[in-house]
Amino acid sequence: MEMKMAVGAANWLVGKVLTKLSDELVSAYMDSSELGSNFLNAKHQLQYTQGLLSASVGRDVSDDPGLHGLLGELSNKADEAEDVLDELHYFMIQAL
Repeated sequence: MEMKMAVGAANWLVGKVLTKLSDELVSAYMDSSELGSNFLNAKHQLQYTQGLLSASVGRDVSDDPGLHGLLGELSNKADEAEDVLDELHYFMIQAL
């Protein structure tokens, strides 16, 4: 049950970051900067990760120690990404 909750939480967090990446203001800024290709690559990787997490729902992954470690790393990275996107959004609004 703990692993199922971790997968669900990771899926939710990745979805939240993807929603922020899909924001029109963020997308326009990224397209106009030199970050365009990195932005698209990061977004693609998050979509791929979200697909893998969604595919694992309903499967018994409780005995997969590798997945447990990766979920911890993913959670930390998604938190960091959300913080960076919040800061970016703040600075973009200040620049207007």
